[in-house]
Parts: sequence; structure tokens; C-alpha cells
Amino acid sequence: MIRHRACLSCLALLPLIASTTARAAPIVAGDTTFHGMAVQDVTILGGTAFNQGPEFTLYGLSGVGYFTIHRQAQVGSTIEFTGGDSLFSGSYAGLGDYTFGTGAPLGGGSFHGMIENVMQNTNDPGFASGDPSSFASGDYTAYLDRFFFKLADGTILETGGVYALTATLDGLPPRTTTTLQGSATDRNPIYYGDPSNGLLIGYTTNGSIIVSAVPEPSALCLGGIAAAGVGLALIRRRGR
Repeated sequence: MIRHRACLSCLALLPLIASTTARAAPIVAGDTTFHGMAVQDVTILGGTAFNQGPEFTLYGLSGVGYFTIHRQAQVGSTIEFTGGDSLFSGSYAGLGDYTFGTGAPLGGGSFHGMIENVMQNTNDPGFASGDPSSFASGDYTAYLDRFFFKLADGTILETGGVYALTATLDGLPPRTTTTLQGSATDRNPIYYGDPSNGLLIGYTTNGSIIVSAVPEPSALCLGGIAAAGVGLALIRRRGR
């Protein structure tokens, strides 16, 4: 009887032991690339050597592209990161084609930030090893120190202020469409030349990046199965 009770006690402790061994490892360092569309309003000042006419604003100037963050290993519930390359391309009536971003594609620029209040999915296969697939949610903040515009004629414009973008992420990269939102009122100055000695020609406001969703692997599998089923049905119909 005593042995029986001892066995029952051991069985009762098993869930506690399992919960201890199933603790998440901190998410490891690595790179994450986000794809989507960056949008901003750009105001060009009037009466300057760059624009001798009146002031005007390019509303909703956008570009499609990507940016990469270099994640440090998670510490506590925070993941710090520095910016890698980013490149967005677009076209605007009266302005023509352009690119903007940071890093090697445009020759400079930088951003950095952190993801706070990180939560991990206990059911994810990478939960115990700290794989980024186990990332379930976190509060993202990026500080854009400098980025560049390259116009169709080769003219380079450079921003000189710190502009913040924030969002709550549900994956690395996000599993659903997510907007990294900037302030609608903060002005990020634009210079023709280096911000330390260049000509102030305008500013950006109301910036955001709409990050495209990355479907779960299971959703991709289901999509593939569905597509295969449709294809098989078409083959059978043709065979008749």
C-alpha cells in the first residue's frame, strides 16, 4: 500500500517535471527579413536652391521592397537589433522612379531598435531550442537614424533625424499583415548633401511600413494539397 501511494506521488510530480524541462530557450541571434511597402508624405520646401518654386507635398510616396534586421540573442524578454540592408523602389507622378533605404544598396544609412515583451509559443517545435519560429508576440520599435533617397537622375537626398516606427509583431517575420507605424506629426528633415553641412530641403512625416504576412508552413502545405487536388481533378476531366 505504501509503495502504491509512493508511485501515485511520483506520477503526480511528472507534469511539474515536464513543465520545467519544457521551458523556452531564449531566441537565438540571427537575421530576419521583412517584405512590404513603405509609405510616407514628403514635403519639399520652397525658395531653396533645390526648389526655387513654392513648397509642395508628395502625399503617400511609397515603395515596395524589404529590410533586414540583425537580431542579437534574446535577453530576458527583449531582443535588440541593428539594421541591415533595406531597399524600396517606387514611382510618383512628376517625380519619376526612385529608390530609398539604407545599407549597401544605397551606400549608407542606419537604423536600430528592440523587440520587447517577447512571448514564445510552447507548442512550436523550436520552443525548447530558441528557434525564432517559436516567437509568438513582441513589441517592435525601430529608430531610423539615417536613410537615403535616390532619384531617377542620380540625385541623392539624405534624412538627418531619428524617426521611430512601432508595431506589435506576431512572428519573425509577422504571420499576418502588420503596419510599422511612425508619428503623424514628427518631422524627419531631408538634406541635399550630408546633414552636418548640407542644404535642408524638406521633411518626411506620417511614415509607415506595411509588412506582408508570411504564411505558416502548415498553411503552405494545405495550399499545396489543395492545388494538387484541383490539378488532379482537371486531369481527370480532360481524360474523360
